[in-house]
Amino acid sequence: MSDTLTSLFVVSKQNATIGNLPTTGSTQNLVAGQTGIFLPDNTPATVANVGNAKYIYIAQGRNIATSNEGSRKSDFIIPSNVIDWYKVSGGTTVNPQVTKVNGLSVACQQDFSLTIRLDSYYIRAAYHNSLTRTVMVTAPCCNCGANPCDTLQASDLSTIYNGLAAEINSDPILNQFITAGVDNNANATALYIQGKTLQTYGQGTSVDLTNFPFQYDRLTFWTYLMEGPNLTTDYETLDYCNNFGTVAIMQRASFPQNTPAEIAQLEKDFWSYQSEYKHIFSNVNFNGEFQTYLDSTAAYNLYYIRFRSPSIGGRDIGVSQLVESVIIAIPTDGAGTAYSGIPAILSVFLGSPDPETTVSTSSSTTYTTSSSTSTTTTIVQAP
Repeated sequence: MSDTLTSLFVVSKQNATIGNLPTTGSTQNLVAGQTGIFLPDNTPATVANVGNAKYIYIAQGRNIATSNEGSRKSDFIIPSNVIDWYKVSGGTTVNPQVTKVNGLSVACQQDFSLTIRLDSYYIRAAYHNSLTRTVMVTAPCCNCGANPCDTLQASDLSTIYNGLAAEINSDPILNQFITAGVDNNANATALYIQGKTLQTYGQGTSVDLTNFPFQYDRLTFWTYLMEGPNLTTDYETLDYCNNFGTVAIMQRASFPQNTPAEIAQLEKDFWSYQSEYKHIFSNVNFNGEFQTYLDSTAAYNLYYIRFRSPSIGGRDIGVSQLVESVIIAIPTDGAGTAYSGIPAILSVFLGSPDPETTVSTSSSTTYTTSSSTSTTTTIVQAP
């Protein structure tokens, strides 16, 4: 069953009145931009009185008063009709992927290849089946005096790791997406490969309100170690039977969630400003009613409620109920009672929302790039 109607309420923090929950009156007393939760008798809901309510609804005062339009309202939310109730926490942190290569076990003067397969929204648009590139190095000649041997010294392994970093960073295609470096030990004992932060889609200064499809490009990549030189006849894949090194993802790529830019796009996608003439909203010269409720520079927490439409006694027998959604966007830097009060009231009425955001633990390390400049990166343990 798919959603047929989605209502978005962006909680505003323009001033103390707008940022606070209504405590008296009805929806007609809402200040423009003020959001509240209301009971069946149209009075404000509170933590104390919402527990036994038959249903609730969300309402928000309009920024512009127009004829035949009152406050914005959701449909009636009945607990037994709720399908999903969850929260997506917002954040502005960007974590690129960091992969560590170490524990090489190669012979003197052995040729071996390191293959990287990269994937992202932009890469898929330009390359079939992602982007695969291979770099190759040759292990140094062993210097064991009069007795030949196949054992590489620590300095030899350091030369290999630095050589791999140099090959990756000098590749004209790979260096557009990743950068490589070694750790800061006297003799490098590991190679680090880190993804670069790519730009968001839809950047620009166009005044066309429809020209902002928010999308963040998340870069991920896979790394393989193989014996022998680069092949041109087959796709490079990991040979589990001939594994002569360790590849570990130290930090998973992540991207900002629920940023102001994303919420601005949701306002347009879900017509949250409710002007009378949606078909002309792309032209700012003709749509004076357009108002945004966005007023935060921090990320937003999104609360989702999916529910079936209320029954109309005796009139919808044998007819499938529609499924609706309500999204409530609350800025993480808000200080009014609405920012903590709305989730508190909904939690009493519906129970605690399911969390849809995972949190990783982190530790830090430092590595030096092949050009000998120091860089500090946060390494997050792979889940």
